[in-house]
Amino acid sequence: MTLLTRDEASALWAAVLVLAFATLPALLVCAWLRETPAFWRSDGGYAPLTRELVATVFYPLLTWTLAAGAWLTWRLASRPPTSVASLKRRVLGVVVLALLTGATLMLITANNIENVLDGRPLHWHAGAPQPTE
Repeated sequence: MTLLTRDEASALWAAVLVLAFATLPALLVCAWLRETPAFWRSDGGYAPLTRELVATVFYPLLTWTLAAGAWLTWRLASRPPTSVASLKRRVLGVVVLALLTGATLMLITANNIENVLDGRPLHWHAGAPQPTE
């Protein structure tokens, strides 16, 4: 027994995809700012409120984007659309969402991988004082 008709399920799928794409620009900006050393220092010219906003919204945005992508993929695999054209559109939407989310994840992990390989703590940025042991 299904709770939604095929049209309602299709509209829900499209709405989740649109919302996921709508949050991507904010997620990308937050990821870029998080990995900019001057952003976290007073000499960067960024308002403390902006730093607080990025620190507060980044992980919820990332969680939403990952969860939406997982749900869309599961939904596409478990109940594929009946028309080939609709299937192509949905697959394209999921692939583009996955690529942009993957690019965001690469952006936020690149600095951390470099830090770990160089023996520095996670989230350390060039120009910040190196921790002493």
